[in-house]
Amino acid sequence: MPKTPQPRRRARRHDGWTPKRRKTFLETLGETANVRAAALKAGKSACGVYALRRRDAEFARAWDDALSGAMDELEAIALDRVRNGVEKTVVRGSGTKVTIREYSDRLLMFMLSRRRPEAYAAKARRAASRGRTRRASAWRLRGRNWRTAGRSKAER
Repeated sequence: MPKTPQPRRRARRHDGWTPKRRKTFLETLGETANVRAAALKAGKSACGVYALRRRDAEFARAWDDALSGAMDELEAIALDRVRNGVEKTVVRGSGTKVTIREYSDRLLMFMLSRRRPEAYAAKARRAASRGRTRRASAWRLRGRNWRTAGRSKAER
C-alpha cells in the first residue's frame, strides 16, 4: 500500500530576538534612553523592537525598568545643572577668553513645575505667556507681525 503524503509541519519562525539581543537592547536602552540606538546596537530595527514590546509583556516590563533607570540619571544631571550651572567660555571684545558659569532659570522652573505642580505650574505658564506677549509687542512696535516673520509676501 502506497504511503499517503503527510503535510509538512512548518517550523515556527523565530523573530531573531535571542536572549543575548534582548539583553544588549535593554542594557543600551538603560544607558542611553534611546530606543533606536539600542535597537541598532542589538542588530534589530526600531519597528521590530516595538512589535516585540507589544507581544511580550515581560519584555515590556524590562523595557520600562530600563527607561526608568535612564530617566532617573537624566533627572540627576538636570538637577546638577540647576544647582551648579554650566561653564561656558566667552570671548570678550578685546579677544580675551573668559570662563563663566551660566544658570538656566527655564530649567529650574520646569523642574519645579513638575515636582510641585500645585505651587509652580500656574506661575510657569503665566511667565511663559508674558514672555510671548512681550515678544509680540516688540515685533508690533517695529512694524512686523511675529506670526508671518520669515515668510515671503506671497506666502502671507
